[in-house]
Parts: sequence; C-alpha cells; structure tokens
Amino acid sequence: MSDTRRSEGSAARAGASAAPGTGSPVHPPVAHLTFGTYLTGAVLDLASVSHAFAASTSHDLFRAGTFVFIVGNVAIVLALIAGFADRKQRTAAGSEDRAAVNKHALGGFVVWVLSVADTVVRQGASSSTTHTPVPVFVLTVLVAVGLLATGRMGGKLVFLRGIGPAGRSAR
Repeated sequence: MSDTRRSEGSAARAGASAAPGTGSPVHPPVAHLTFGTYLTGAVLDLASVSHAFAASTSHDLFRAGTFVFIVGNVAIVLALIAGFADRKQRTAAGSEDRAAVNKHALGGFVVWVLSVADTVVRQGASSSTTHTPVPVFVLTVLVAVGLLATGRMGGKLVFLRGIGPAGRSAR
C-alpha cells in the first residue's frame, strides 16, 4: 500500500474527512454473508447427496440447504445494491477501475440468477425426495464456483487495485 493511501486511510478513520468514498464500504460485509450462506448450502447438499446418512437425515439436509439458499438470495440482492452504491462512490466513470468493478458485478448477477434457479428447482422437488436431486446439486456447484470466481475478482479489486479501503477516493 502506498504511503499516500495509508495516510488517507488514517485520516478517514480519525474522522478527518467526510468526502464521498472515504468511509467504509458497505458491500464487503454483505458479500461475506452471501458467501457464507451459499457455501453452507453447498456443504449441506454435498452431505445430502453423499448417501452417508439415513434417508430422513439426507432429506433434512436438502431442506436445510433450501432455507439457506433463500437467505443467500436475499443477501446477494443486498450485496449487489450495496456494491452498486460503493461503485459510484469509489470509482470514476469510464475508468479501468470502474470496468473491473462492472465485471465483478456481472459475475455477482450471474451467481444471483443461478441461485434463484437453484431455489426454484429445489421448491419444485417432491416432498418425498430422500436427498438433494442431481439438477439441484449441479446448480449448487455452479453457484459455488461462480461465488469463488467473483470473490476472487472482489479480492483483486481491493488488494491489487486498492478499491474499497477506507480513505480512498474515486479514481
């Protein structure tokens, strides 16, 4: 991190500046909630399809994954809204940084579409299903892979480009 960015961050944490983009971004904590819910759903589905448990337990794991995905669907919408607001404050229109943030947002949108599809297919599953159906599991894996890819993009935005840390103004 450059000395300039470090000193700007210190000034913002001390409350010395109220300029747009100098406070803490809202998107990252909400994105972490999204990450946690969807990855928890993926683990529940994996446990369900493994057939390592009795049929009733596998069914319960599948249903628990469904509820976790519903929470994730709400969280990702909040993350997308917060990310859009942070994007406006922390990147300049037409900049390379804005283009990189837009790619990250597109990835998040694709994950949202996949997760809604996953939830719809889950809701259509028979109540007598004894484990996570294969189409649901495939969608769950796609959501998890998409999350990991967009999360990596988000990490690069923060750690390589410096977008998002407190005290950094739009560039």
